[in-house]
Amino acid sequence: MAISGINDFTISGNIVANPERKATTGGEEGPVQFTVAVNGWKPKAKTDANGVITQGEQRTDYFQCIAWAGVGANILQRYSKGKAVVVQGRLRQDRWTTPDAQTRSRVELVVEDIKPMSGRYVAKPRTGPDGQPDGTFDVIDSDSGTVLGTTATPAS
Repeated sequence: MAISGINDFTISGNIVANPERKATTGGEEGPVQFTVAVNGWKPKAKTDANGVITQGEQRTDYFQCIAWAGVGANILQRYSKGKAVVVQGRLRQDRWTTPDAQTRSRVELVVEDIKPMSGRYVAKPRTGPDGQPDGTFDVIDSDSGTVLGTTATPAS
């Protein structure tokens, strides 16, 4: 007998663009799709001369999300670009072959629940002229999108 796997995935981050409802091939109302950006740290296995482990580099991962039926309708009504959210669901991988015989793959988070992130503030990494993170963060009011200040450490 095969053992069932656990497919439970939770992310917290900011919605990148306004969620959109897609039409199905039959023309019916389809799923709602959106992307969530999740800020984190890319670990570095470096130790300085004093034996202190240095902090990793800032990185952002982008997760494609898809929501059906009532969950999708809720998202369209309540959530928009920039909103800080916690998304729970399961991962689904689609695979297909293009007309020129290339194999493609995409992983999506099938949304089962979404909630506004608790807390009023969100830290958004700032970038320097070279487009790379400069180690500082804008502190943003998650409801209004107003930049409240800048800090050298992420808001918690």
